[in-house]
This record gives sequence, C-alpha cells and structure tokens, in this order.
Amino acid sequence: MEEGHCKLSKPKDKGYGKRWAIERFFSKIKRKLNLLNNRFFGLERVSFHVNAVSIAYLIRYINLEI
Repeated sequence: MEEGHCKLSKPKDKGYGKRWAIERFFSKIKRKLNLLNNRFFGLERVSFHVNAVSIAYLIRYINLEI
C-alpha cells in the first residue's frame, strides 16, 4: 500500500468507497503529470495548464499504443 493512504476501520457512510477511489485517482494523476507544484495563479491559468498537460499525456499515450 502506498504511504499516506491507509484504511484503518470500516467507514460509516456508504459513499465513502466511491469518494476514496476518486481521491486516489486524482492523487495518482497529480503525481504522474507532475501537477503537485503548480507555478500558476488564478483558476483560469491553472485550468488551462492542467488541460494542456492532460491532452499532452493522452497524445503520448495514444502514440505509444499505435
């Protein structure tokens, strides 16, 4: 198990499993795309940067598959 993510007890609400899976996905994506240390300010600039990096990653992934 990766550090920092440990399920100690069974959660009380039923939606926790889905939320946990989504949080893990975003955590992995941020590390994979190196989005942890953002140098931009403002929602519009950060959104543009995240979208551009995501598109570049998808293009690279598609090219590896072909």
